[in-house]
Amino acid sequence: MNQHCLETNRFYWRRSGLKRRTVRRRIIVFERIEYRYKSIVTDLPTKKRSRLQVVRRGDLCLRVTSIESNIDRLAQSHLGEPSSSR
Repeated sequence: MNQHCLETNRFYWRRSGLKRRTVRRRIIVFERIEYRYKSIVTDLPTKKRSRLQVVRRGDLCLRVTSIESNIDRLAQSHLGEPSSSR
């Protein structure tokens, strides 16, 4: 990163008023979501190649869409009580 980007990031985080602890919790949640998504994408073509029907285009979409409902639960389990995260 160049110096300008670093200064801009520092300014943003100071001005936003978010506590470092809250930001860390949210980063952890997004890292886990990204890991889950990546494992789904690699799992389908490698382990389930014989059953994968790319022509129908439903296999990958259904599997990825099914994790969306769990994002709130995952975020809540890492953020704790709503009053403590503000």
